[in-house]
Amino acid sequence: KHAYEAARARVFSAWLPDDPEFGVDAEGQPSLFAVGRRADTEYMVSQRIPFPTTLILRGQVALRDARIAYQRYKEEERNAAWHLEQPYYELYLTKKTLAALEEVRMLLEKLSSTAQARYEVNKGSQQDLLKANIELSKVNIEIFNTKQQEHLAEAHVSHLFDRPLHTRYALPEEPPVMPLSWSQDEMERLAVKVRPELQAASLGIQRAKTSRLLAVTSWLPDITGRLETR
Repeated sequence: KHAYEAARARVFSAWLPDDPEFGVDAEGQPSLFAVGRRADTEYMVSQRIPFPTTLILRGQVALRDARIAYQRYKEEERNAAWHLEQPYYELYLTKKTLAALEEVRMLLEKLSSTAQARYEVNKGSQQDLLKANIELSKVNIEIFNTKQQEHLAEAHVSHLFDRPLHTRYALPEEPPVMPLSWSQDEMERLAVKVRPELQAASLGIQRAKTSRLLAVTSWLPDITGRLETR
């Protein structure tokens, strides 16, 4: 952001001519402190004005530099936000997956109990009981692995926000789901249009063309005005 603000501050000065020069020339002064013995004192002010097209092109280059810096700043801003959002999305998905597996385990436990009861009264086969227990074991393994992923995801979020790694996070209430008003093609066109990285590349092409034109017209003469008095 500071780099963008610095580039923006240079735009105004790029449109202006060079700084004026002021000077004093003391002639015939035998030493540094013999002011009263000088023979002549000359005062001068000078201003160099570049050719008008040079000023215009130079200002356009500085303006595009500032716009490129702004797009790079927005791209870094988006990246920073994404690096914060992505771990939360992973934690959200892990917690939702764990909740779904817990529901599946409850159903399989009921199914296993039913199969056990039917097998004990000779109304069910041992194969059905084994299948239910195998599926229940698979879900228990998945739950164990998902809890490990949940712990890692929470530790990642805590690391980003400089909190203790054992901090637990509860899911907030889910907002209502609103349907998208754009189609996929419209969203793709919008993403290409507003993506800062692509806009910075487009501005870079325009800046290169302007810089080339500035170099080609560098032979145009500058105008210098100088005023002296004694």
